[in-house]
Amino acid sequence: MGGEGAQQERNDAHDALKHLTKSRHDAAMTRAREDPSFRCTSFDLEEVLTTPHGESVLFFYARKLTVYNFTLYETGNRRGFCHVWDETHGKRGRAEIATILHDYVKAVDDANEGVKTLELFCDNCPGQNKNKTVIVSLYFALQSCQNLENITLNFLLKGHTYLPCDSMHAAVEARIRHHLVYAPKVNVEIDYNNQEKSIRIQAGRGRGRYPGDTSPAIEPKQLYSKRLPISAEKYRDLIKLCDDENIPEPFQAEYRSLPHSARQEDILPEGDIDDPEEEE
Repeated sequence: MGGEGAQQERNDAHDALKHLTKSRHDAAMTRAREDPSFRCTSFDLEEVLTTPHGESVLFFYARKLTVYNFTLYETGNRRGFCHVWDETHGKRGRAEIATILHDYVKAVDDANEGVKTLELFCDNCPGQNKNKTVIVSLYFALQSCQNLENITLNFLLKGHTYLPCDSMHAAVEARIRHHLVYAPKVNVEIDYNNQEKSIRIQAGRGRGRYPGDTSPAIEPKQLYSKRLPISAEKYRDLIKLCDDENIPEPFQAEYRSLPHSARQEDILPEGDIDDPEEEE
C-alpha cells in the first residue's frame, strides 16, 4: 500500500506540473495575440530529412545526404521560419541551435516592431536546448539589443512537449511524402493556414556576463572553418545516382561538389542529442 501511495503521489505531481506547463504556454500565446510588445515563439528541430527523397527503390537502398530543419513559430502573428542546412554545413547540436537563436533574437530586435519581451518555448532535450551554450548565447545576443529587454526560456514537461512549431514539421512531411526532392536546394512550397523549468534572461546595464557586470563579454568563436566531409561510401552512392541519371543533371553539381573523406566514419544520421552533463 505504501508503494502504491507513493506512486499515486508522483502521478498527481506529474499531472499538476503538466497542467501548470500547459497553462503557462496557453497564457503566453494569448498574451502574444493581444500585446504587440510581447512575442511568444516555439522552436524545435524536425526529424532528420534526407535527399534525394522519393519513393524510388534506388533511393531507398542508397546512402543519402542528411538535411536538418530547425523551425521557429511565432504564435501571435502566425509567422514561421525554417532554417535548413545539410550535414556538410553543420551538425544538430547545441552550437548550431545557439547560433540560430542568437540570430533570431537579433532579427526580432532589428525589426523594431515594439517587442520588449520574448517568451521562448522548447522541449527538454539537453544536448540541443537545455544547456549552458544556448542560455549564454541568448544572453550574449540580448546585450546588444536596442529594443528587446528580456527573454524567458521555457522547457516543457518531458512527455508533453507538443509545440505550435510541430505543425510546421507535419506540413513539411505531408507535402514531401509523395513528391520527389532531388536536392536540399529544391523549393517545396508549403501553406501553413521532464520538469517544467523557466530561465529568465534580462539585459543588465553593463555588457558583461551577468546583469550589472561591466567586464567585457566573451566573443563567440566560429566553430567550423570549412565544410564538413561526408563519408567516402555515401559520396560514392550519391555520385552513382548522378552517373545513372537517377538524379537529374540540374541537381548533380550540388552532390558532385560535396566534400568527402575516406577517414569520415560512415554512420546513420544522428538523432536528438542526449547530454545529461549539460542539463544543469
